[in-house]
Amino acid sequence: MQWHQCARCLNVSSTTIFNKDWEATLLTCQQHADAARASILNATIRDFCNKAIAWTNKTCAKAQDQMVLDITNGNPPPLSADPCIIDWIKHLAEQGKLEAENKATMAAAEDAQAIYEQQLTISNKALEEDLQKIHDHTAVVLANARDDINLKITKFKANLKVQHE
Repeated sequence: MQWHQCARCLNVSSTTIFNKDWEATLLTCQQHADAARASILNATIRDFCNKAIAWTNKTCAKAQDQMVLDITNGNPPPLSADPCIIDWIKHLAEQGKLEAENKATMAAAEDAQAIYEQQLTISNKALEEDLQKIHDHTAVVLANARDDINLKITKFKANLKVQHE
C-alpha cells in the first residue's frame, strides 16, 4: 500500500513523519475503529437479546396464566368427550387387572406352599408312626417265629437223641 501525505502532514511537532510511521499510525487507528465498531455491535446485539428474552418470558407467563385461568374458570368437557382419556382409563384398568391377577397368583402360590409344607410334615409324621408300628409288629412276628423254630429244633434234637439211644 502506498500512502500519500500532504505538505501539512510532513511536519508534525517540528518532526518529519515518514511513510512507515504514517502507515503504522493509520493501522493503529483502524484497529481502534474496528474494536469500537465491534463493541458497539456487541452491545446492540446484547441489548436486542435481552429485550427478546424479556419479551419471551413475559409472553410465556401470560400464556401460562391464560391457560390456568381457562382451565380453572371454564367448564371442562366430560371425560367421555376425549377418546384419549377413555383409552388411558382402559389402559389403567387393564394394568390394574394384570397387577391384581399377579398378586392373587403370588398369594395363591405362597398359600399352596405353606399348605404343602404342613401336609408334608403331617405325612412324614404319619409315615414315621406307621414305620414304627411295622417295625414293632415285625419284631414281634420275628420273635414268635424264632421261639417256634427254637422249640421245633429242641424237639427235633430230643427226637434225634432218643433215636440214637
